[in-house]
Amino acid sequence: MTMKADIVIKSDSLFTALADEPTKGFVAVKGKQIIAVGNPDNMYRWIGPKTRFYDVKEKTVLPGFFDSHLHINEGFFSSVSVDLSASKSEADAAQTLFENCKGKGLGKWVTACGWHHMYWENQEEPSKESLDRFFPNTPVLCMNAEGHGIWVNSKALEISGITANTPDPKGGIIKRDKKNEPTGYLLETAAFRTMDRLFTLGTVIPSLKGIHRLLKNMSSFGITSIADMQNNAINNNIFKLFETIHQLPVRIHIFPYLYSADNQEKQWAYIQKLHRQFQSETIRACGVKIFCDGTPFCHTGLMLEPYSDQPESRGETLHGYDETKQLIIEAAKRGYSVRAHACGDGAVRLALDSFEIADKQTGNRNLRHAIEHIEVIDPDDIERFSKLDVIASVQPQHMEIAPGEGNNLFYAIVGAERSKYLWAFQSLSKSGARLALGTDMPVADINPLPGIFRAITRQTNSGYPPDGWLPDEKLTLPQALKAYTIGAAYVNSREHDLGSLEKGKLADIIVLDKNIFNISKEQIKDIKVDYTLMNGKVVFER
Repeated sequence: MTMKADIVIKSDSLFTALADEPTKGFVAVKGKQIIAVGNPDNMYRWIGPKTRFYDVKEKTVLPGFFDSHLHINEGFFSSVSVDLSASKSEADAAQTLFENCKGKGLGKWVTACGWHHMYWENQEEPSKESLDRFFPNTPVLCMNAEGHGIWVNSKALEISGITANTPDPKGGIIKRDKKNEPTGYLLETAAFRTMDRLFTLGTVIPSLKGIHRLLKNMSSFGITSIADMQNNAINNNIFKLFETIHQLPVRIHIFPYLYSADNQEKQWAYIQKLHRQFQSETIRACGVKIFCDGTPFCHTGLMLEPYSDQPESRGETLHGYDETKQLIIEAAKRGYSVRAHACGDGAVRLALDSFEIADKQTGNRNLRHAIEHIEVIDPDDIERFSKLDVIASVQPQHMEIAPGEGNNLFYAIVGAERSKYLWAFQSLSKSGARLALGTDMPVADINPLPGIFRAITRQTNSGYPPDGWLPDEKLTLPQALKAYTIGAAYVNSREHDLGSLEKGKLADIIVLDKNIFNISKEQIKDIKVDYTLMNGKVVFER
C-alpha cells in the first residue's frame, strides 16, 4: 500500500534545480521530507483523504531560496534604524535623521543606515558637525550602504574613546581634518570597533522578537535557508538568542568571524565551541568568515594596481597581507571551510593564493572554500576558481551601485580596463566555477527576486542600459535559480538534503505567484511568493 502524502503540489512549471527547464509535475511531502517528484499522471497514488492538495496551475514551484551571504545582526540594526538611502547631501541626511529619529535607534543611541557619500551631489565625505547641530548630547551612529563605514557625531566619538591621539586600528581608517581631529567618518575596523562598542555597552541586544520578525520576513520572500556571515564581536549577542530558538522559519548557517587577535588559540577555542554547539538541522556552524579587504567603492578594497581616481592608493587588507594568508591556511588545516570577503582584484588573488597553499599543505579539496563578492577580478584569476574548487559567492544586487544612468561611478574608481571585469558572473561560470547567490542583507534588500532580475539583465530597475551593463556577463534564468538553490546549498555543504526537489530531501519548497519562465524579464523583480514550505510546514502563505 502506497504511503499517503501530507501535502501534494502540482504545477505546470516545476523547477527541480536538476535541469535547466521546468516541467509539468508534482512534488509530494510526508512529514518534513519529499517522498515523490514526478509526472502528474502518477500523482494520485500519493493523495489520501487527509492530503492537502495544491494545484497551482502555471505558477512556478521550486526549491526554497538559499541566501548564501547575509548578516542577521546588521539586518536587525537596519530594521530599527532610520533609512537615509534617499538623502541627496550630508545636510539632507542629517535633517532627515532628525525629523525621523523619534522612536528609532537602539537604546540610548540614534542610529541610521543606507547613506553613502558617493550618492550625494558633491560626493564629499560626511562630518560630525552636521550631526552635532541636531544631536549635541545624544550619540549618533549611521552605517553606510555597504556596511564598511560609519558616520558618527562628537558624542559617539567620545563614548568610543576616539580622539586626535587615537591611532588608526590595524585595517581601519579614522578620517581626520587638517588639525588631526577625527571628522566622524570611520572605515573598516575603525567602524567595526565602534559598532562593537555600541552593541557591547548593553544598550543594544537584539531581541528574540525582533530577530524572529526578521526571519519571518525572509519566509515571505521564499527564503528557507541563509548563511549568516559574522562581521565582528557584536554577533556574540545573537548566539545567545539562537540557543533559545527551537522553531525557526529559516535554516541558519553560521560563519563566525576570523580576525587578527593577540591570542589566536583563544579564538580557535571559541570557534570550535560554536561548531560543537550548533550542529542541528536548522542551526549549523559551517566554517569561518574572514576579511581580505574592504570595498572599492570606499577605496578600501585591495587592488593589484592603484585606484584610477586615487593613484596614491591600492587599498589594503584588514589584517595584513601575510597574516591574512596564514589565518586562511590555519583555518583549512583545522578543517574549516573559509568564506573570504574579497572585493578588489588584489584581495581575490590573495584569497586564491592562500587557498592554493592550503590545498598543497592539507590535501583536502572538499572544504567548500568560497570567495565572497568578487567585484573586480583580474582575468588571469578567473580560471583558478575551478582549478582550486573555490566557489564564487556573489551578490547581483551590488551592481545597483555601478551602472548609474550616464554616470557609472565604478569607471572613475577603477578605470575603463578593469571595469571590463566587474561582477564577471558568466565568465566565472563558463570557466567551470560553481556559483552561489545571496543578497548581503542589509547592504541590499532581502528579496531574492530583484537580485535574480539583476543577474540576468544587468540593468537598473528602470531598464538602463537597454542591453545590460557588460551584457556578456549576464546569467541565464536557470543559472541564477540554480545558484540561489542547489549552488548555495553546495557551498554550505547541504546539497545532500537541500537545494533541489528530489525524493528524500527536506521539503523546503516555494510557490511563486507567476510562471517565472513565461513572463518578461522586467516582471521578474516584481514576482511575489504565494507559499513557503520549510521542513514540510507552511511557514508563509500570501
